[in-house]
Amino acid sequence: MDKLDLKILSALGNYCRVSYRKIGADVGVTTKSVKMRVDRMVSSGIIERFLVKVNPAIFGYGNVCMLQVRSTAQSSLDVVNRLSLLGDIVVQCQCVGGISIFVLAIKEGSEEKIKLLIDSLKPAIMQYRLVRQSYDNPDKLGMIDFAIIKCLLNDPRMKVSDIAAQVHASSKTISRRLAKLRENRVLEFSFICNPSAMKGYIQFVAAISVDRSRYNEILRKVYNDLRDYFLMPPPAINQDDVIVLILACENIYTVDSILGRIESYKGVTAATTLFMSKIISNNDWGMREIDR
Repeated sequence: MDKLDLKILSALGNYCRVSYRKIGADVGVTTKSVKMRVDRMVSSGIIERFLVKVNPAIFGYGNVCMLQVRSTAQSSLDVVNRLSLLGDIVVQCQCVGGISIFVLAIKEGSEEKIKLLIDSLKPAIMQYRLVRQSYDNPDKLGMIDFAIIKCLLNDPRMKVSDIAAQVHASSKTISRRLAKLRENRVLEFSFICNPSAMKGYIQFVAAISVDRSRYNEILRKVYNDLRDYFLMPPPAINQDDVIVLILACENIYTVDSILGRIESYKGVTAATTLFMSKIISNNDWGMREIDR
């Protein structure tokens, strides 16, 4: 990997359906060169797969719980099984040191069960955070929207013309509905990256606790100062007192420099880093909800 690859990955992390022509224009290379590099990163395993993230709230999941868990290889399966009893595991990030981060989509009314489960998993649970999800947009979802989502869960980069053929609608209708789904934050498009395949680069998470009154100010600083290191656009988790960044850089010394810069921002109360070894994303729950 080189810096140009990282810029291409950052563009795909922001919107994996973006055209290679657009990426090429932004980073200063030809469409053919972008396609060649993306194909190489797919074949080498750097890009494991492209991804569409569905807002759980459209299926009635009123809460998303983010848990940081420390477990052994033997106890990890037990943790997964017990979390699955409470909700659907949307993402699991395995990190260096036996730490895993779980993002769990939970139906309304399960708040008390969360507390009981967390108590039962101590001391494995290191920390957790409950984030309320909502979908209050007046533009209600119809059958065609769910049909589009189902196509994209199978292939996030599926061409508009192919989606139109599958759902029996015009390409113009598909383009219009797809734009609305993005605008209303029903869908976000990204990719799954294999950290171990990123030769020459370190992928890591920076979790920044902030004063709520300075959230937007700090987010602007992050965009201005750390843009060259973005693997995914911030914030990875929508909260008003924590900014989660997914970054990549060339060595541990740069990681330390980035952390020091973050800690210097006025309004930052704490900043920690985690080094990811594997990311597991689950789309089965979305398919199941659509088929119901």
